[in-house]
Amino acid sequence: MTQSGTIDAFAGAVSGGGKGAAGGAIAVNVISDDAVADIENTTLDLRDATALASNPLAGAGDVTLSANQTFSVNANSGAGAGAGAGAFAGSFSVNVVD
Repeated sequence: MTQSGTIDAFAGAVSGGGKGAAGGAIAVNVISDDAVADIENTTLDLRDATALASNPLAGAGDVTLSANQTFSVNANSGAGAGAGAGAFAGSFSVNVVD
């Protein structure tokens, strides 16, 4: 089983004013999932009919079970402010992959 996910996020803000201005941007991204591959309530008969009774699994082959996860998070945040007397701008990004 293969499971994948992608988040592309952008948050932005611009502000301006004559005496004062403030701007802010926040980007929050959360990916939470589990990849599981299992075999339940199954009987596998891997015996080789030509094998000796002392070694019934000789030459029987393999059983492979796998689970893969791939996640990609691209986050950008930006803010700008301008004013004649005072300005404040801030931005941040939070990414959680669980």
